[in-house]
Amino acid sequence: FFFGNMYSNKCYYSIQVPSPDEAPNSSPFTKTWYASMAIAVVALVTLGAAVIDHSASGKSIATYVGLSVPTMQNPAFAVAQRPNMQLGNVVDPSNFKKGLTVELDGVPHRIVDYQQSKQARQAAVTRTKLQNLLTGGFIDKTFRSGEKLDKAQIEYGEVSFTYKDGDAYCFTNMETFEEERLPAELLGDKIQYLSEGMMVQVAKFDGKAIGMELPNTLDLEVVETEPGEQGDRANAGSKPATVAGGKVIQVPLFVAKGNIVTVDTRDDRYITRVSK
Repeated sequence: FFFGNMYSNKCYYSIQVPSPDEAPNSSPFTKTWYASMAIAVVALVTLGAAVIDHSASGKSIATYVGLSVPTMQNPAFAVAQRPNMQLGNVVDPSNFKKGLTVELDGVPHRIVDYQQSKQARQAAVTRTKLQNLLTGGFIDKTFRSGEKLDKAQIEYGEVSFTYKDGDAYCFTNMETFEEERLPAELLGDKIQYLSEGMMVQVAKFDGKAIGMELPNTLDLEVVETEPGEQGDRANAGSKPATVAGGKVIQVPLFVAKGNIVTVDTRDDRYITRVSK
């Protein structure tokens, strides 16, 4: 039989045919059916949407129409070029969000920033700043409306930060005791939040560790800041403070050295003072 499935804007087909022994060759219907299937297969192969091999069924059809189609792969009969494509794994630039991971030439990139614009009588464009998750580098790239990108399939696993070895940061899976080592350039300034024993998420792409995700918020001790001041807290200004790990954030004037504060690690923002 012949059927088609639509994933995004791409169509994939699968064809299965009985061998000549399973259908009487003398039947006019069989001859017509084989001819129809042959035309469909040749059309798909010509368009690059399918490949064909020389199985018993393939030879029967090829012989019937007097064609010889070269073998490109070894599927059962005809297969899509990307049979593992799943619904929802494709994204359009109009649906970009900060933090979304997409594949460019097989390499995972995170969308750091984006701006969408549209001018009269012109297609909408989306300008992006992307981070290469394998190298840590940044690129600027513009996408036009209607372009399709595959979402990068990133896997996450919880690990504990154990120690620093030169320029590498070492994390341990506390269930399997497997160790992951990540270079400092892939972690960026997130390393300033790390402390021994902290539980974080290590990101993997194709089985390789490529980055680390901190908890969205952390309670950290203020290890250095100017002396605290009392007064109108609603209208108070701010001052720099260094928290455990070395990160410098802005805190209200009343926060003092030794205080525990809650910090949003996504934008390095002070949230509240937990204790004095």
